Amino acid sequence: MLRVQVEPQTIAPVGKNSHGAPVIYDQPVSLISPRGTELCVVCHADTGVAIREPVATRQNYVAGIGQCCDGCRADW
Repeated sequence: MLRVQVEPQTIAPVGKNSHGAPVIYDQPVSLISPRGTELCVVCHADTGVAIREPVATRQNYVAGIGQCCDGCRADW
């Protein structure tokens, strides 16, 4: 199997969401913090939820969307 390593790119944000976080529409964004915790799928704030935490036991997890922070989940 051929494996290709792609270097990460720094892309300037094209806008900001309602929480002031950068929004990049055309590039994948990592939703894992350097601490190994989930970032909010909406505003990219660190949620403090470990990536190994089962989704069934998480607060603010939205099926089909992902992990949200308290503020973004309250907005829904």
